[in-house]
Amino acid sequence: MSKEIKLQQEPVIQALTNLKTATESMDATGLGKEIEGNNTLDMVTKINEINHQLEDILTTYQTILLNHEQETAKAVDNFMQTEQMIASSMELSK
Repeated sequence: MSKEIKLQQEPVIQALTNLKTATESMDATGLGKEIEGNNTLDMVTKINEINHQLEDILTTYQTILLNHEQETAKAVDNFMQTEQMIASSMELSK
């Protein structure tokens, strides 16, 4: 069994780019639209409250996804740099 960690950077970066694009394209602004009119039903009030909560949740979810995308990209970069440094030091010690 090999103990080598193999990381192909391009597929990871492409997946992160796709994640970022999909996350940024989510539109939470239409979710919180209130039902208007002369409705005085409790149900309409509850639906409006739920819509606002859903908009807040989606906005928070987008923020979390974008933060994770950035942190993952940094981790991949750090891993690749460390791998290159180790490879260089191994070559120097030969």
